Amino acid sequence: MTPTIPSLAPLLRAGVLDPDLAALVWSLAEGGLPVHVASSDPAAAARLAAGLRDLVRPVTVLVGASLETVLDVWADEPARLGVVLVVGQTRVVAAHWVRPPIRDGKGHVRAQGPAVLAVWDERTGRFEHFAWGVIPELAVAVGRKAGDLELEVDSRRRSIIEVAILAS
Repeated sequence: MTPTIPSLAPLLRAGVLDPDLAALVWSLAEGGLPVHVASSDPAAAARLAAGLRDLVRPVTVLVGASLETVLDVWADEPARLGVVLVVGQTRVVAAHWVRPPIRDGKGHVRAQGPAVLAVWDERTGRFEHFAWGVIPELAVAVGRKAGDLELEVDSRRRSIIEVAILAS
């Protein structure tokens, strides 16, 4: 069944994000990870948040031009961030997963650095995707098996492409 996602089609046509990133964010949000849109331009962040509304609820808009500025504000609770989409003037420039802390072999809680899910490559004019490197961790975070999450993201990507084509 193809979902109704009319608010996403204009964002795809404008290159704000691509079907791969949209499908990943959708799957992660449905699995319980919070989604935040950060930008130094609140209007740009609000446009993306509105475009994601048919896939992801709620989407929080944060002020910050980079993940680092967002982490400065959330210094006490970075693990609650989940997925952070950093928006430039016209598109998502980076997507990150702020990973929760883990316990090492001796039971000590240890912070983990954020994982880059995707970045916009100005040179090639397209998104470079890196989520494949943390799919097993993401799957655990959303209560799925890695292969099941990959299949789900691929299915949603195809649905998004179908809806975007129909909306053209």
